[in-house]
Amino acid sequence: MEYISIGGKLPGVSRVVMGCMRIGAMDEKSMDELIDAALASGINAFDHADIYGGGESERRFGNVLREHPSLRDRMFIQSKCGIKEGEYDFSREHILSSVDGILKRLSIDNLDLLILHRPDVLGEPEEVAEAFDELKSSGKVRAFGASNMSACQLEMYNRVLGENRFLADQLQLSCAHTLLVDEGFNVNMNPVLVDAAVRLFRGNVPRQQGDVPGAE
Repeated sequence: MEYISIGGKLPGVSRVVMGCMRIGAMDEKSMDELIDAALASGINAFDHADIYGGGESERRFGNVLREHPSLRDRMFIQSKCGIKEGEYDFSREHILSSVDGILKRLSIDNLDLLILHRPDVLGEPEEVAEAFDELKSSGKVRAFGASNMSACQLEMYNRVLGENRFLADQLQLSCAHTLLVDEGFNVNMNPVLVDAAVRLFRGNVPRQQGDVPGAE
C-alpha cells in the first residue's frame, strides 16, 4: 500500500480509502471482518458522512471501535457534514452540532479530517471559519476539507479560513459520473461564453448584456 500526506500536514494516509456509505445494514461480525480485512491490506483511511444510513453507518462503525478501542490508533477517520434534511447548511451551529453527533456515533474523541459535504452556495465563509476555529481549539478536529468544490470556491473559503484552510477536496468522480469534468468542457464550448471571453481578452468588453451575441 502506498501512503500519502494530505496537504503536507496529515502524513501516513493510505492512498486507497474505504468508503463507509453502505455499511449501515451490516451486522457486527461482518463489520469486524470488513475492518480487519481493510487494515490487513494496508488501508487505514475510512470515509464517513453524518447522513450515510441516517447516521447508522457511523454508529455501526463506532460499535466496533467501542469493542476494540485500540483500533483507533491504526486509523485515519474522516467524516462529512453540511447536509440537513436534503438542504445544505454550513452555519456555525449546524457544523458544531454535527461534529458532536459524529464523534458520539463513532465512539471517538476527534476526527482526523472534517469535510464539508458538497458546496453550500449560501454559506458564509466567515461563519465556517468561526466553527473551524472552535473545533480545532477544542481538539475535536485535526484538519478540514471540502467536497465537490470548484477551484474558485476553494480559493474563496481559504482566503478566510487561514490556518484552518481546506487541505483536500473530495470529488465525486468516476467513469460513470464525470459531471465536474463535463462542466469545464461545457463552459469552454459554449459559443456565447467563448465569444465573451475572446472580447474580454482583446479588450473589447461589451458594455451591456445585449451586446453579447446570443445573450438574453
